[in-house]
Amino acid sequence: MVGRYSEKTPKVALVNPEDLAMLEDAHDLLSAIVLEDVPVDELTLKTLAAEDRPEPESVTDPAAIKAILGL
Repeated sequence: MVGRYSEKTPKVALVNPEDLAMLEDAHDLLSAIVLEDVPVDELTLKTLAAEDRPEPESVTDPAAIKAILGL
């Protein structure tokens, strides 16, 4: 059980074992990268913060997206 978006609403994913091995390899590769050396711009930080909202909702309206990102 994974509670990515809310601890109150667990999520579950079913993954083919071969696909899981590929995802684990990619995770290990990305974990090996030192992110402190990668410059992160302000818009990226805003986007990540918006993604981590406690109860995210699907937003498809461009004006709403701009408002969420403060643009």
